[in-house]
Amino acid sequence: MKKILVVDNDNFIMEFMNDTLSKEGYQVVTAENGLLALDILKDFVPDVIFVDLIMPHIDGKKLIKIIRGMQELKDSYVIVLSAITKEDEVSIAETGADAVVAKGPLDEMARDILSVINQLGLVSSPGLSGRVISIKEGLSRKVAEELLSVKRHFEIILEKMSEGIMEINAEGRILYANPTAISLINIPEEQLLGAEFLKLLTEYEGQRVSELLKTPDDKPKRIGSDTPVNMRGYQVTLDILPMEGDDATSIIIISDVTEQKRAENALRQTNQFLRNILNSSSSISIISTDLDQNILFWNKGAENIFGYKAEELVGRQRIGILYPGDEAERVKKDIRSLIIKEKKQINCEVREITKDGRRLMINLNLTPRFDNKGNVVGILGVGEDITEKKRAEEHLHREKEKFRILTEDSPFGISLIGKKGEYKYINPKFIETFGYTLEDVPNGQAWFNKVYPDPKYRKQIVTAWISDFKNPGSGETRPRTFDVICKDGSKKVIRFCPVGIETGEQLVFYEDITEKRHLEAQLQHAQKMQSIGTIASGVAHNFRNILAGISMDGQLIQMKYRDATGLYEITERINNSVQKGAQLVEELMQFSRKEPRKLKILNLSEVLQETYQLITKSFDRKIDIRIDIPESISIKGDHSALCQVFINLCTNARDAMPEGGRLYITAKKERERSSVIISDTGHGMDKEIQEKCFDPFFTTKKIGQGTGLGLSTTYGIVKDHGGNIHGYSEPGKGTTFKLYFPLALTEKQDDQDVVLKIEQGKGEKILVVDDETEMLKSMIEMLGILNYNAVSVTNGNDAITKYKSWQPDAMLLDRNMPEMDGPRCAQRILDYDPGSKIILISGYDEKGPNGIDEKTRTSIKGYITKPIDIAELSQVLVQVFE
Repeated sequence: MKKILVVDNDNFIMEFMNDTLSKEGYQVVTAENGLLALDILKDFVPDVIFVDLIMPHIDGKKLIKIIRGMQELKDSYVIVLSAITKEDEVSIAETGADAVVAKGPLDEMARDILSVINQLGLVSSPGLSGRVISIKEGLSRKVAEELLSVKRHFEIILEKMSEGIMEINAEGRILYANPTAISLINIPEEQLLGAEFLKLLTEYEGQRVSELLKTPDDKPKRIGSDTPVNMRGYQVTLDILPMEGDDATSIIIISDVTEQKRAENALRQTNQFLRNILNSSSSISIISTDLDQNILFWNKGAENIFGYKAEELVGRQRIGILYPGDEAERVKKDIRSLIIKEKKQINCEVREITKDGRRLMINLNLTPRFDNKGNVVGILGVGEDITEKKRAEEHLHREKEKFRILTEDSPFGISLIGKKGEYKYINPKFIETFGYTLEDVPNGQAWFNKVYPDPKYRKQIVTAWISDFKNPGSGETRPRTFDVICKDGSKKVIRFCPVGIETGEQLVFYEDITEKRHLEAQLQHAQKMQSIGTIASGVAHNFRNILAGISMDGQLIQMKYRDATGLYEITERINNSVQKGAQLVEELMQFSRKEPRKLKILNLSEVLQETYQLITKSFDRKIDIRIDIPESISIKGDHSALCQVFINLCTNARDAMPEGGRLYITAKKERERSSVIISDTGHGMDKEIQEKCFDPFFTTKKIGQGTGLGLSTTYGIVKDHGGNIHGYSEPGKGTTFKLYFPLALTEKQDDQDVVLKIEQGKGEKILVVDDETEMLKSMIEMLGILNYNAVSVTNGNDAITKYKSWQPDAMLLDRNMPEMDGPRCAQRILDYDPGSKIILISGYDEKGPNGIDEKTRTSIKGYITKPIDIAELSQVLVQVFE
């Protein structure tokens, strides 16, 4: 069964259509206007819709337009019912209807309606659009023509209006909207018609309009521009005109006042701004005068600056009050010539006087005021107190001058780098340090490319800078140290210290620490050698204890078995080995520099000549040895130790020239020092080996070919002589060692050492104290051979007890013992017996490693270093008892 909707405001037509179609078995639903039809179509989907063109509450054309926009009605047929003329056929077809049936005699009209429905059943899609099925002449046509004419007339008027026009029914639903209203609301007409007007507004605005609509009287109502309605982004006024009649509709006239309100607001803000300037400015003076400089207006800013209230000055002449005499004449002349005659604005800086006599510097802007005819009638003066600004500028200028002096005379390089990496300034020290000018490094990219030519190293540096500059804080520093290649190709170690500035720029300080690093390396090397020396000192002490026992046993055997030739030779070899061990200890002790050598005045040239004679006889003849030294160079030194130094250096040179080469030995005096240069043409050393060459036990020779003590011992001996040693070498270019020794104040050489002989004692009692029991046995036996009565104990406490009970004539006391060491034990004995004769024996020399306090050192009678020579011991004992 087909479903049909009939929309017509004529009840007779609706009853006729209902009867005609129902008899044919169709389901018919009727609506007396377009608004009701839209409500029905929410739940009812007809196959055919009959629509009258002329209706209240949404006419036929607009209703059809809405229907055609509804997806659920895309298969429904729309037929127009209208008393139209043939001339209107095309315009009716443009409505989107499928067919048109003209109103006329009922029997013909019924026949046309059924014919159209039957034809619709024969086609698969709408195909009758715009076809007029029937038309009859008569009164209905004339009425229709008049109605259409009036309707079109009003529609044209409404479409041309600049105001939005809407019609709403009693429920507030939109029945009509002209193009202006549709444009303001920005919703398509087919969606707008039938919608609720209040839903176009916000909740607050909707409440305002709703209360107005509910007002019971029929008088026009208005929401004006003083409190406009905000509607979908526009500010609008509303005029609501209730319409007389049964339908109770209302016409709403919508006027867009958005731009008007914006202009009013802007004008209001401008006026307020001007009022604030004139009445509330505390730092700008605004003064209006006539042509005779009589004050007409004086604002609060002028009161604050000059100290005069408006009531004190309005009506008085400004010139005589504010300006000194000479300044007043200059201002008056400028005003007359430029403002009054040439009608030009003046901007100048003048001195003005306050009420309390202070002189201010004022930045003054004088503008002519004109009447309607263009004549100058007065002057408006706007002044700003720039006294402090001027002082600040002067201070800034002085500070800039200080900054210029500081930067240009700074011991550090300085650059100022902009936000985009451009170099804005570099100081003279920067150019002196690196050689680059601002033209060479205009920006960071040029700088990085020049000073870091190695791409890998450059990438590392750039990454570090980017990390530092991600969040630069004002005043924050991020020091970094990098190697830099200067313009002349030299490499320098630079400490960078960038400082962030509030402007986003960077101030970078550059400190050349190349020499500092070199000195630090030397200091570290010296400290390392000192640490090794401290360790060596401890090792030497213990080794001397061991050698002391071996040495005494060897000497005892030689003394007791003089006639046993074979045994004497064996002990002689033992004693020689002990002497070699003692020499090794001597070399180790040089690292600590705590056991000074006994230096005598000697001829350095003789030592070098002896070295030359020795190596020419022992070195391979493939090595050409040349010497160039003066006849005499007097220094204070140890002859054997210096021989060892030069032999070590020459031996290293020989080993560096296995295929032969040339060895040079030269020496000369240089002011207050002497220099010795030993150079070869061997394979040389790289930088890494040079840095370690003086380290103990470091050697590049194969196992068994060197101990690694040669250069380290050499270093220690040279330092013991108050000298310096430096090495220079390159792989494949040989090696040069330069040694420096201070010259002696006199050239007279000291006497040679006297050979000591063994002295016998007279039976004196001697107490021997040492924690080494094996050495005690040898010592007691040795003292017995020397004709002394000796006893021993192994610790300090027993020594004190034995001393008090036995009362010895002398005491041999080991310095290094557990629980109570020798110096402390000696002090306890001295406290008991101030006249006691105490001789300290130690693997250390008298001054180290910890030294002996002055009181104990002056109280003891002698000091013997291990290993002990029997002759030296006998001589010390004899001297103590004399």
